[in-house]
Amino acid sequence: MDPSTIGPETALETSAAWDSLAHFRIVAAIEETLARPLTPDEIFSATDYQSIGALLTTGTAAQD
Repeated sequence: MDPSTIGPETALETSAAWDSLAHFRIVAAIEETLARPLTPDEIFSATDYQSIGALLTTGTAAQD
């Protein structure tokens, strides 16, 4: 994904560039940043700009 195209409206459902490989790269970058593996729930919930931001800010996925 081109970083210049990422913004608050970016989401898995709305971005053609956000395919499974892009999601894997995003997950790997988050894990590197947090210095820990993500849980399956965190991986599946990281599907938009806001949820990834929350994960990076708090270190955990937001609970519904």
